[in-house]
Amino acid sequence: MIDLNSLENQSIIICPNSLKKILVKNKSTLNITKDIKFLSKEDLIRGFYFSYDINAIYYVHKTYGYDYNLSKEILSNLHNLCPINDKLKDLTKIYEDLLSKNLLKVNKYFKQLFNNKKVYILEYSKKDVELLDVVNKLTKNFKYLEEDDIFNPNLEVTCFNEMEIEVNYVMSKIGSLIEQGVSLNKIYFYSIPSEYNLIIKKTMINHNIILDCKSEIRIYDTPIFKRYLDLLKDNSFVDGYKILNENTSYDPQDVLGSLIDLIIDVTSLKINKDEQIELLCFLAKTKNVQNLEYKESIKEIDDSYILEDHEYCFMLGFSQGVYPVIAKDTEFYLDSEKVLLNRNTSIIKNEINEEKLIRFISNTKNLIITFKNQVGKSVYYPSMLIEKLGIVIEKKELNSIRYSKVFAEFEVS
Repeated sequence: MIDLNSLENQSIIICPNSLKKILVKNKSTLNITKDIKFLSKEDLIRGFYFSYDINAIYYVHKTYGYDYNLSKEILSNLHNLCPINDKLKDLTKIYEDLLSKNLLKVNKYFKQLFNNKKVYILEYSKKDVELLDVVNKLTKNFKYLEEDDIFNPNLEVTCFNEMEIEVNYVMSKIGSLIEQGVSLNKIYFYSIPSEYNLIIKKTMINHNIILDCKSEIRIYDTPIFKRYLDLLKDNSFVDGYKILNENTSYDPQDVLGSLIDLIIDVTSLKINKDEQIELLCFLAKTKNVQNLEYKESIKEIDDSYILEDHEYCFMLGFSQGVYPVIAKDTEFYLDSEKVLLNRNTSIIKNEINEEKLIRFISNTKNLIITFKNQVGKSVYYPSMLIEKLGIVIEKKELNSIRYSKVFAEFEVS
């Protein structure tokens, strides 16, 4: 982990949000008195260009006839435009229209934040042209912080024919770690591939182990929100919420708290009730419920985390297209347009993804990598990084030890 005491006072660190939380926490617990401000790449872009709220989304929807999803995507892509084709000319007109109506929130003091400040960039690639473009416009006094790569010479990937056996092997390893006294808080899963989500959750339940991963449940899909929509048929937004609040006795993920924020947003707009409900549903579909917090749990992390030597990480399904993730030229802007707009093309994104993954693998001491050959009729191929990094492929037999009676009975049956 970077030594904050070694940095200049009154400096700025630009790093991913997940790392920002760790550094802010360390700054507090280590009683570091230096004045250091932390910003993510997203903070930087919003501060330099603009941010927007529900008023802008509704205006684009109502004025230009786009649905809410596309309206939001358009707003997220109005930075640093140049009208070189019909598409970009239309977007430039929308940008100028929004700007003239004060619907884009421009922070005119943001640039002053960088006056006479040393800027450090941590865990972002030097190939990230989007980040570098903004940083160069703000200051020339910046430096990339790079921790020394400590390549793990003992890397191996354990190969299995089926996903179920692969997951059983991983659970056996986790059980062994717990038996040795390793806390669940010191065990991690690296970004779990989507095809593993269901089997991992089921297996964790059978082993009475909590996996703390980002919630995938939208507010819109919760029973509490469905009840609120029913109440809105005969009640106002305020009265409906009061009835809902009085009759909800169990809300561990604070859906009510998240819902009240959405209600305040939509009722601030002077539009009819049907339009407000439509907008409320859109917002509820874009916002996840809060994660439950546990004292002891296994956590899901990404490549922006830096693990300590006494911590363990499991990397499942080490296959092509997943390690690293492959970006394609199918986004809002084509690669040919991204070059002109100083944005990361799919080629650059792929280079960054590989670079970050290699750094994570190389610097994680206790890394357990596994791979499965197939799921049903779908065949998987090992990641090209196995050859590139010289990772040894091992085939191991699943041992007979089980750490869950329920799981063992199920397996035998």
